[in-house]
Amino acid sequence: MRISIFRWIPEISFLLLFPAFFFYHSLLAFGVIGPVLGGFFGPVTVILILPLSLMFARGLWVKKIILNKIDLLFFLLIGYSASIVFINYLMSTELNIDHELLNWSLSGFLFNVILYIIARTMNFEQKSFRSFGLLIFCSMSLIVFFNIGDSYIFYLAEDAGESSGVATYQGFGRSLAFMALLLIAGEHKTKNFYLFFSLAAAALFFNGARSELIAFTISAAVLAFLKFKVRRAVAISATLLLLFYISLNFLPTSLIEGNRLFELLNISDSTSAQSRIELTNEAWRIILRSPFFGDYGYYARENGGGIGAYSHNILSAWTNLGLIGFIGWAGFCWLMLKHLMKISYRNISNKNFHSVCIVFWVFTVFIL
Repeated sequence: MRISIFRWIPEISFLLLFPAFFFYHSLLAFGVIGPVLGGFFGPVTVILILPLSLMFARGLWVKKIILNKIDLLFFLLIGYSASIVFINYLMSTELNIDHELLNWSLSGFLFNVILYIIARTMNFEQKSFRSFGLLIFCSMSLIVFFNIGDSYIFYLAEDAGESSGVATYQGFGRSLAFMALLLIAGEHKTKNFYLFFSLAAAALFFNGARSELIAFTISAAVLAFLKFKVRRAVAISATLLLLFYISLNFLPTSLIEGNRLFELLNISDSTSAQSRIELTNEAWRIILRSPFFGDYGYYARENGGGIGAYSHNILSAWTNLGLIGFIGWAGFCWLMLKHLMKISYRNISNKNFHSVCIVFWVFTVFIL
């Protein structure tokens, strides 16, 4: 039997985009290497786009990949979004910030296309990939547990000192969450499922990325209801929540006051939460002023907040792409859910792939 490395391109690509990102920035923070790859995603996506595109094109040619209306809608939305970006860039006068917006937007589109191809071609039934992924995730978790800094979270960008260009906790959290989602999606034994969930939740907790932790927890809960008996899932989930609540009475006060996650217990004192509220209110002001067309990049050009001052939720699609873009992306999420609901989980052969679809859909929609 001939084994071709090209069959592993999607799996290798996934590992390069997420676990490799985690390890690269860890080594950068520890001073083992220098910033040879810049922000990492840029050069890696450029390297991956050609082999992934060729593999995807070949799959279409031999009819191994059959496009459906969800695929077509995805490419239509990417094309529409890109056209809005180019039109605004060509009509712009403030070339400095608009050039930054152009690069930021096109990088996001390219990243989404690469993730689409990986998801469309990856073999989620490979036991060898799952075993290797488990080993990698355990290594990532150990790095988190043994490098909790002065802020009581795994925040290497803050603790690195002279090292520059180290990713924020959100970047590390994304890698942790995506690897954990793949692991729990492919697990069919109850004990192992909750063991992986507990390990991932602990790693994300000390990582400090609150949105990723909450989204991961909700995704795991939804999957548990589908995979296992509802009563058992409810009982175990309730037990975990109770243990978490009880543990608050035994944890050091310095940990509770220092860890970002506990800010959620008092939103009024959370600077991050207040900032999100302000950005969302600004997005609504833009929408009310221009409900049909929106105002692409207004938050960066007029307010001077930079490209990171977007609303951090799905309203960004409305402010940047107008009503059509917002309806398009929201409808895209709804169409995927509609197809998932048509499938009976217990009566399908490819349960791993279906589980991956569910957890990533729930995770993505919650983040939106």
